[in-house]
Amino acid sequence: METKADIRQRILGRRNALSPVEKKRAEEKITETLLNLEVYGQTAVVLGFVGYGSEPDTFPFLECAVRDGKKVYCPVSKQDGTMEFYRYTKKNDLSEGYKKIPEPSEKSEKFEKKILGNEKSFHTFMLMPGVAFDMSRHRIGYGKGFYDRYLADYRPDYIAAVCFECQIVEALPAEEFDVMPDLIVTEKGIIGRGKDE
Repeated sequence: METKADIRQRILGRRNALSPVEKKRAEEKITETLLNLEVYGQTAVVLGFVGYGSEPDTFPFLECAVRDGKKVYCPVSKQDGTMEFYRYTKKNDLSEGYKKIPEPSEKSEKFEKKILGNEKSFHTFMLMPGVAFDMSRHRIGYGKGFYDRYLADYRPDYIAAVCFECQIVEALPAEEFDVMPDLIVTEKGIIGRGKDE
């Protein structure tokens, strides 16, 4: 039976093998799908992430969210394994952080984990990265546990994972503390309708 490390290696190999043309075309579809989600229109705050390496490029989505008047935050990862979200306004404000991943400055506005308004609306929308996902929305990350720790302490109103179709597998090993996204967006469409049905 494959270990999580084996799965990571196999799926990252698939993702890294995508051609620039395939990757660009898939990213455009993913961005379009995210922006057309009903829940995105209702949200006030986006907890995004900056796509790095062979991950989907998230800048087009983040920039649209800023233009749409959302308050956008991106993660700053610490050496102690914790993570917090700080305000993102434009790409040029980012600097190299953990593992050379672009991050906003910790001098910018920090996202406060509190109720932002009417509970009938989706006020916080999280974009979640990952290495592999399955059809039941289970996830394998990069093995450092940043998102698991953050989501154990705070659960956004809505979580949408983004990945390429080549990162979807039939089934993944699941653990009790794992937090599943409400849906997964790939270039082929949506897995799990979650709360936005």
